[in-house]
Amino acid sequence: MNYIAPTVSAAVRSVVAAKLMGTAGGLSALANMPA
Repeated sequence: MNYIAPTVSAAVRSVVAAKLMGTAGGLSALANMPA
């Protein structure tokens, strides 16, 4: 997870970052979501 999304992994742990990406539908979808 640190390799794929280091910023997200730094803000939250790898397990939470993976759950966020899964819920969002992938890294691209997560990146396009507003804060």
